[in-house]
Amino acid sequence: MIFSNHDLVLYKYRPAITLSVGDKIDIVFQDGKTRNVREKDIVLMAKGPVLSFSKISKVEGDLEDAWELLQGQTVEFRELTDLIFGKVNPNTALATWELLTPRNYFKFNGSLLKIEVVTEEAFKKEEQQRIAKEQAEARWELFIERLKTGTFSEDDQEFYQGIEQLANMTLKKNRALQALKIEQTPENAHRLLLKMGFWTEAHNPYPRRFELPSESSQVEIGALPEEERRDLTHLESFAIDDEGNKDPDDAISIDGDVFWVHVADCAALVSVDSELDQVARDRISNQYLPEKITTMLPESLVQVLGLGISEISPAFSFALKIDEDGNSQLIEAVPSWVKVQRVSYGKVDTMMDQEPFASMYEVTSRFREKREENGAAKIRLPEIKLKVDVKNNFKVSIRPLPALTSRAMVTDSMLMAGEAIARYCEAQNITIPYATQQLNTSPQNDDEPLDGLAGMFASRKKFRRSQMMTAAGSHAGLGMDYYTRATSPMRRYLDLVVHQQLRAFVKGEPLLDHDQILERVALSESISGSITQSERATNMHWKLVYLLQNPDWTGKGVVVDEFKGRTTILIPELALDVKVKFRDPLAMNEQVNVSIIRINLPELSVQVKIEKEA
Repeated sequence: MIFSNHDLVLYKYRPAITLSVGDKIDIVFQDGKTRNVREKDIVLMAKGPVLSFSKISKVEGDLEDAWELLQGQTVEFRELTDLIFGKVNPNTALATWELLTPRNYFKFNGSLLKIEVVTEEAFKKEEQQRIAKEQAEARWELFIERLKTGTFSEDDQEFYQGIEQLANMTLKKNRALQALKIEQTPENAHRLLLKMGFWTEAHNPYPRRFELPSESSQVEIGALPEEERRDLTHLESFAIDDEGNKDPDDAISIDGDVFWVHVADCAALVSVDSELDQVARDRISNQYLPEKITTMLPESLVQVLGLGISEISPAFSFALKIDEDGNSQLIEAVPSWVKVQRVSYGKVDTMMDQEPFASMYEVTSRFREKREENGAAKIRLPEIKLKVDVKNNFKVSIRPLPALTSRAMVTDSMLMAGEAIARYCEAQNITIPYATQQLNTSPQNDDEPLDGLAGMFASRKKFRRSQMMTAAGSHAGLGMDYYTRATSPMRRYLDLVVHQQLRAFVKGEPLLDHDQILERVALSESISGSITQSERATNMHWKLVYLLQNPDWTGKGVVVDEFKGRTTILIPELALDVKVKFRDPLAMNEQVNVSIIRINLPELSVQVKIEKEA
């Protein structure tokens, strides 16, 4: 054993004095604290006796001469002490240690008995790093002070990026919020960025939070393949959309007892497993936000395939027959040429008593009646058009969408096609994704049915979330025994998959098998959920921004639900429902006056005041 009582030793980079030596050794540190340690855990700095640190004399020494002499070498601690002071004792050993610890001339190499003497080049590099670290820490301290006082500076951009990453949910922690003792949540980060003016109220974080693409793809689409197409240009075909629609992907026409649904022939350009197919698979669907639309496929594809963009358009056309009972049957599916007129819902609504719209409506009405007899939900909750003028300081506008007959006609036309295609594919053993929906059997749904908006609000709860399956099944909400989505292949990936399968079948080419379809369905379900959540959060965000831009807004609300003492008020003008506590009882469908008390943008919440009408 090399140790005895009152030696100067090093324990975990801390000088200490041995008090008693046995199987284990008692030591005391400079601050007076003691510890019982193993012999192998301490290193001898100098033999004693030294009774206490106060008895160790201060001696002066200069490391620079030793450093210049020993650069690039490795020496023992006692050898270095002897070189600096000419002798080794507790006084000189402790002085050597105190000279070593704040300097970058030396590094401990493995055992604490060995010290690596760095080169001048390495020393300068470490000094630069030390100075840079000190400067960064000083900038950080100034940044925290500015956060505390609410002072914004452009010099703090690098630090705000970390807060932004927490707000965008790309990081889970941020040291700035930690320093301010703020709970580290995306909402709190959002709130801080708003407070400091780094983000404005117009900043929408939700697409980034859900890791969705912010721009449309720029992949080259290539030329439309040459192939035989049925000439259907003699049909009077209409692409009926909202005013200003830029991607017309479906059109309808009627020819005697045959109802035609024409769909943009996406699968003609987007073949299975091609680069364009992979682009669509990665994105799954268009992302519709009030401030912009991010498309699933390159925007240039619309110019080639959009119905009515050119005088003659390529389409994949479905010929349907609807029997007297309202059942739809697919009698033909063909690549085609169509001549399409683009027209708005509003304009068509003024011509519903004229041909061909009157005949179209008669057919779709029969189909709708059959669905309603089969239990389809009759939900007509208020809808709005929410728009953000990015070029005009993100001005938000909200416009109610009227319940137009023409809109219902087009919706039923697409549903007819979906049912007929689903029946056809099952009969022909063509594996496709089917859309299904089951009833919600919760006891709460056994309550007496309500009328009006409250009834529609309650009716919505009666259905579970729709699911995409590889086996046909009923869709309770639509009142259909078979259904697939097949009329928006430019905007939804699984619609494109249906077209790829039908095209291959019509042309006698190999089809995707069950496992390949199942893989695409699973991928779609995982990504489409994020898109739906992002779109919902985004719409709520812009509704609240609208209210912030119109602080004196007041309006009407309708009582639509009550649960555990909280009443749900639907504000039709905003298509917004809010929960409130109201001391007086309120009847379902009762109308109340609504005004805004407080808006919490990061939390996507609004507090309202309601008053019964006089």
